[in-house]
Parts: sequence; structure tokens; C-alpha cells
Amino acid sequence: MKKHLSFWLTMFLAVSLALPLYSMAQTPPKLTLESYTTGDRITGAPIKSFSMGTDGSLVVYLDGPFTFTLLVPDISVDGTSGTYSGCTVSPPTSVTVTPGANLSFKLVSKTPNTIFSPIVVDPDPGFTSFTPSTGVFTWNTGTNHSGSYLAVFDAQSGTYKSQIVVTIKISQQYELIMAAGANGSVSPPAGDHYYDPGTQVQISATPNQGYYFSGWTGSYTGTQNPYTITMDSDKTMTASFTATPPAQYTVSLSASPTAGGTVSQSGSGFYNSGDSVTVTATPNSGYTFTNWTEGAGVTPVSSSNPYQFNITGTRNLVANFSGGPPPPAGEALVWNQRYQFMLNAGTQRVFIATVGANVAGFKVNILGTCNETDATFTWTFPDGRVFPDPTKPWTGEPHIYGTAGAGNMSLTGTAGGWVANIADQYIPQGQHVLTIKATSTSSMVMTAD
Repeated sequence: MKKHLSFWLTMFLAVSLALPLYSMAQTPPKLTLESYTTGDRITGAPIKSFSMGTDGSLVVYLDGPFTFTLLVPDISVDGTSGTYSGCTVSPPTSVTVTPGANLSFKLVSKTPNTIFSPIVVDPDPGFTSFTPSTGVFTWNTGTNHSGSYLAVFDAQSGTYKSQIVVTIKISQQYELIMAAGANGSVSPPAGDHYYDPGTQVQISATPNQGYYFSGWTGSYTGTQNPYTITMDSDKTMTASFTATPPAQYTVSLSASPTAGGTVSQSGSGFYNSGDSVTVTATPNSGYTFTNWTEGAGVTPVSSSNPYQFNITGTRNLVANFSGGPPPPAGEALVWNQRYQFMLNAGTQRVFIATVGANVAGFKVNILGTCNETDATFTWTFPDGRVFPDPTKPWTGEPHIYGTAGAGNMSLTGTAGGWVANIADQYIPQGQHVLTIKATSTSSMVMTAD
């Protein structure tokens, strides 16, 4: 099949259908008639006038004789593999191209010595080339992403002439623009990429060492990596990267024994890797700092106080103290003895009750003849706990009971007074302090056994 072009005949027919009679006032066009089956062409003189006959026929009046021209037969685009690139040829005159392709194709004729010459590419992209000696047409389609173009060429072999119109169709594709911020890369690589509609493209971001991927911006906003996008329109994707913060570690401090002293550190307890940390142990009265150990371990990690180090991991430091508090001031409580005494308002009496390892149990009873709200009664254990609340008065006959083995310790009083129980704990060994303080003059009797 041949495809030939006759511009003036097309114009002529269009105008003739609109006007029944037309007289050429300006430079008239020429009339060209071409046979669809044989390809022969008749070129007429300039059109003088034309009209529509009463029988429906078209009458064209020329200002001169006809000229008969034989056409070059069988001209086409060569569809043989190796004669074109960057496109798909559908003989005789159709070419399909992907956006951005650098295409080339060759015109061929079965008539020897046919010479082709370009007439026009419409719409004109402005950067095509044609080599008449080889019949090769080239075009770097560049940013012309889609659409149809007509490339028109003259063909001549001696007195034979013709034209060939090649349809160049750039298929529909969408553009994906990939970009990477500093300190990372993306896949597909940064730049322009083209995909058929509906194509699913997986994109990913890779940070440089010391950085992490912090998110996508553009057609998609988020942190999913990799991420799959569907090419249903032009897309722009930019990956951002952020410097990785240094690792953070904690420092936990404790004292052994807890009554031995206090511990402190130079910061909040949270540190970046490599930070300098200083920990300090302050012994309580009667105690001396010994060393620092790690966690449940017994091997000293330092005997320095303060102890300074650069942190490279989580630390759980224990400050160890030796010694003990000074003995409490007061009179020794003699077991199996009865005490009777008077306390003036504002005075107190302190007894030191020593509980040894072999004590199976004890009981202390206090009976008062004073107003029941005129005295307070406290029992202080070796570990510093005080029972009951020293601000509360005692009522009736307070009792202190301790039972070894069962591990029960109780301080009890009658209704309106106080009750304190230490369940499931053995009687603490050591020096217990009993303090009786009068808020008004009081007479008391106490037995301890």
C-alpha cells in the first residue's frame, strides 16, 4: 500500500463544499489529482474558478493545460531488522517510539536511483536530521514525551516523483524524577525516568555511613523504604537523610548498705556515647567509702571517689561503704526488769534494747497513769525505720512484740491509739531505740521480758 499526500486537493474539496461558486481574487492554488490505485498524478494549471453542477458534479476551471506526472511506486519505511533503532516500524509508513528515544529509520523504494528529500515534520520539533544519500532520518525525541508527528518526504527518480508521509507516534509514558538529598543515594538513580501507564516502580533510599533515611517528599510523603509507586501521572520523589545521633547510655547508682551513704552523678543519668561522667559517693556518719562495683559483681571497678570515666555502655554502679553509725545515745534496756519513773512535760527517756541472734522473742509493756494523750512512744529499728508515727500519742497500754522464726514484729495499742505490724520479717538484730517523750507530767511503769 502507498500513502501519498495531496494538500491542495484537500483544500480544494473543503472549500468547494462550502461555496457553490468561487472566483480566485488572489494568486490561485494549483490543482493536483492523484490516483489512489496506480499512484499516477495529474498536475493542473492554477485554478481559475470552480462550481457545483446541477447534477451534483464538481466543475473546476483551470487557467492552463494539465501536466501528467508518473509517480515513484512502492516507497516505504524499511522494516528490516537492523535498518532502524530506538523505534518500532510497522510497514509501510508507521513508526512507534518511546519518549526520550534516539530514533532512526530508513526510507526505501523499489524504483532504482530514488532520491528522498525532507519537506516537513509537523509539529516541527526543531532538531531532526535527514541524509538524502542514505535515506536515513534521525531524531532524538528528548522532552517530546507523547503525541503523533507527520514526517513528509519528496521522492524522485528521474521524471518520476512522489511523496511519502511517515506517521511517528511517541507512546504515552509518565516521567519519574528521582532526587537524593545530601549524604545518600536513591534507586532508580537520581534523574529522569519514563514508564508506561500503570507500571509499578519500587523506589528505595540508601543513606551514607553516619546518616539515616528520614523520609520522602514530593508525590509521596512518608518514611516507607522501599516504597512502590504506581505511574498514573508524572511523579517527583526526593529522599532526605539526617545525621545519626550518637548512641545513648544510662548510669544507675546505688549504695551498699543503703544506710552507708548517698550517691550522685554529674548528669541526668542519660549520656551520649563517649561523654565524660563523674560519680560521687558521700558516706553517712560512722561509714567510710570502700570502692565501686558493677551490678551484682564483687570485683571492684574503681576505688576512686569521685570516679570519672568516659561512657561506652550502660553502667550500674554500686558504692560500697564500711563501718556503721555511732551507737545511739540512751540507757541500756535490761531485760526482765521493771521500770517505774516520772517524766516532766517536754522531757523524754531513751532506752537502748539490744537484740541478739539468740533472742527468741521479747515483749515490752508500758503502763501510764498520766493522761493517755500526754506522751508519745516510738520504737526505732537498727535500719532506721520508726514505729509508730512519732507524732501520734499512745493510748492505754502499748505493747511491743517480737517473735523470732515466725518473723513477726508488732507494735500495738488500744482503740484510738496506733497499730504497726512488720509481717514476714525476722526480728532485726542490733540496737533498737525506745523513746518515751512526755508532753505533760506523766507517771509510767514499764516491763521488758
